Amino acid sequence: MSLKKCMNIIAFVLALFIFIVINKLLAFLFIILYLVRMNLATIIYYIGSNKYKRNKIDEAYKYFEKAYNVNFSPMKIKLYYIYYLLLRGDLNKSENLLNQLSNKKVTPDDEINIKLNISIVLWKRNNIDEAVNILMKLYNKYKSSIIYQNLGYFLLLQNNCTKALEINLEAYKFNSSNAGIIDNLATTYYMLGEYDKSLKLYEELMLEKPSFPSAYYYYAFTLLNLNKPQEALETLKEALNCNFTFLSAISKEEIDTKIAEIETSIK
Repeated sequence: MSLKKCMNIIAFVLALFIFIVINKLLAFLFIILYLVRMNLATIIYYIGSNKYKRNKIDEAYKYFEKAYNVNFSPMKIKLYYIYYLLLRGDLNKSENLLNQLSNKKVTPDDEINIKLNISIVLWKRNNIDEAVNILMKLYNKYKSSIIYQNLGYFLLLQNNCTKALEINLEAYKFNSSNAGIIDNLATTYYMLGEYDKSLKLYEELMLEKPSFPSAYYYYAFTLLNLNKPQEALETLKEALNCNFTFLSAISKEEIDTKIAEIETSIK
């Protein structure tokens, strides 16, 4: 039995004792205070999340860190904090915290999320082969959209188009509505020179208004290869409305450069 479960049982017994022997109101107050204490990490996290939404980024990170360090902080909260660190580009701190969590006994879902984040750190450190190895081990053990999505993309980065096509076709059968999975398969066809297949998938994807820039970027490249430069230009300009972070596969600068290149070529 976990320590948290033991504490819950003890708290229940104490509350019952206070309710019966001492005072009912005091028992209810004890329960409320206990619940607040045990959910303190979640409360602090949501305060930080609210500040993040209001673009008070530095303040938000202070709350995220506090939430991470609270006793009995749920693994979900810890992983949220690490993900925000990755968005910010703090690889060293992310990696240190992930290594600490890796040594703990975790649920299958937590194992997946920890290893997914480790693979992201490896990708950003230009160790794509090791990132793929970690994801392949996860893939052999579990099946989920996020595993398919990251593995499919990393195989493309590895230039292993044959394996990428196999995994991305399988992923599309697993979840044909996932934007990342559709994008991976469309990009695979683009890299294989099968532009008509790529175009069909990208047209499907654009109906969903994807929020990540790489979808628009490779859609534009597909359009260019089909001699549609004006449509490609408009697509790239749409990409500029996306939110760019350290984890974005395509940078704003890359898109700006391609826009300038196309504008020059069609004058």
